[in-house]
Parts: sequence; C-alpha cells; structure tokens
Amino acid sequence: MKQKITTTVQLCFIFSMFFIVSGLSAKPDNNTITETSENLIPISVRLPWIINNESAGMFVAQKMGYYKEEGLKVDIKPGGLGIDPVQLVASGEDTFGVIDSVSLINAVSHDIPIVGLAATFQRTALGIVTIDPKIKKMEDLKDKRIGRQPVQEFIVEIMLSSANLSLMDVKGVSIGFDLAPLIEGKVDAQIAYISDQTVRLSKIGKKPYFLAGYENGYNFYGNVIITKKQLINKNEDIIIKFLRATSKGWIEACNKPEMAIKILLDINNDLERESQLEGLNILCNLAFPNNQKSSENWGKMDNEFWKKSIELLRRVRKIDKPITVNELIKQVNY
Repeated sequence: MKQKITTTVQLCFIFSMFFIVSGLSAKPDNNTITETSENLIPISVRLPWIINNESAGMFVAQKMGYYKEEGLKVDIKPGGLGIDPVQLVASGEDTFGVIDSVSLINAVSHDIPIVGLAATFQRTALGIVTIDPKIKKMEDLKDKRIGRQPVQEFIVEIMLSSANLSLMDVKGVSIGFDLAPLIEGKVDAQIAYISDQTVRLSKIGKKPYFLAGYENGYNFYGNVIITKKQLINKNEDIIIKFLRATSKGWIEACNKPEMAIKILLDINNDLERESQLEGLNILCNLAFPNNQKSSENWGKMDNEFWKKSIELLRRVRKIDKPITVNELIKQVNY
C-alpha cells in the first residue's frame, strides 16, 4: 500500500492545529461551491500518499466519467511526507481527504472540525510481517526484535495485547521505510502493509508470513474519506454525489483490476505493474471482505466498531479525552 509513517497525527499536525483552530489559514475555502463553465462543480480530494493502487477506485471513477455524471469536476491530489490531509481539509483548501482511522480519531479529539464519511477498506491493511517460518502467531513474537517507526509503537502494543503480551516482552527496533532490516536479519519482524511489503518480499523470493492487524486486536477501518464539518450543513448533496461516484469507481476497479492498474500507470509510470496489481487484489478483499461488490457494501461504517476503535486508542493513551461516534462520523446515504 504505502511506505509512509503510520501515525495518529502526521509530522506537521501539532503546527497545523494552531492555524486551523485559530482560523489563520489564508487558503480558499472549498466548502463554498461554485459551478464551472461546463456546469460542473469543482472539488478536490487529497490522497494519503502517492498515486497508487490504494486510490484506484477514485481514478477509475474519474476515467470512466462517474464524477462527471454526478456534475462534479474532481481534482485528485497526491499526498506524501509533509502533506497533511487533515490540515488541508480542515482549512478548506481541499474538499475531501483520505486518512487512517487513528488520525481521524486523534484530530476530532483535538477539536479539529473534520468528520469521517466512508471507510474505503473495511479492514486495515496494517499488520506485522516476518520471513521467519517459526513466527506464525503473536505469541511467537515473545523476545523477538520488532522493527517499527517510533510513532508505530502503539500498533505493536495493541497487537501484542491480543496475545497477553506487552512491549516489555519484545525488543523494539527503530527502522525507516524499507525492508532492508528484515531481509538482513537485523529485526525478526516489522510493521507492514499486506498490500505492499508482503508483495515486495514475494517478488524478491522471500516468503512472507503476515500477522494481520484485524485478526490480532488492531481493529480500525482503512483509508477513511473525510470532509470539513461545515460542508455537511452547507452542501451535503456534494458529499452524496462524490461518495456515490467513488463507490462505483471502486466496484469497477475491483471487478476489472487490470484495467484499473492501466489507468494508474498512465498517470504514474513509476509504478511496477505486477506489484500494483497483486496489491490491488488484496485491497479489494479488504474493501469487500465477502466479495459482495455493490454500493451498499462499499464504505460502510458501523458505530459499534468505531466505539471499539476509540476505546483502543484511549487504552494505549493516544487520545486524552473521550469522544463520541456522532462527533467522529456522519452516516450519509448515497
């Protein structure tokens, strides 16, 4: 999926909060919607990372004209290090954004005026990967070296707790973005995405063994679409149109993954076709766990599931105050 820092807040979050809450941003507000000369409403969406398979549905929707059918002109903008969708959406520079559940919960707990609208993936792609065949379950990680970025330590803590282990039972090793520490034997396992690092390991002849987060206590949705709360009150019809077209894009992408990857490669030719295709098939299983590819099954969010996610972050001290599901998400019928 993406080689990025997984964190409840991106690196610039603390700084961006000041400008968002105090209203000092001078950026244009995309919650004020106007039509173009084509009678299309211009909106933008900020991705969580570079253009790749985790955003395939949006690019398919764009290519197939689904957004245009809804009267929308959508500018899909890549993310990356130092680019914070939370800040850009809350300030009004971007209409929509895509972030992880943890970032959403953390932002709302800090009174950032954003809200979750749909969960692209019903299950998180995060987990722990190893190439040691002796590590088949969380209990096998006792006394092992686990590579993670410092901001990912809470993920390890949550997953270990599912096996009645704690951070004291393993050795945490700070690593960067690549797989070199695992391949070179400097760590026994590391935080990874099943749609990214496991695929890359297989491509170089290393058999990966993946401990899925969603099977080991790390219960969070993946790639949540967000918007500014103000948009719900002023232009909810824009939200409905955007989500409806995006759901169609994801259904098409998962029904025709080779076509979806061709669309992505036409936009970003730095991508490796086979890895992106294999990763997309994995992501489609996370978007539609029961292989029921329909608009009714894409983007679903369950209130009780969100409650458990909030409780998990409270337990590992990632948020300081309780928040309600109603503060966090808006269920929209599209």
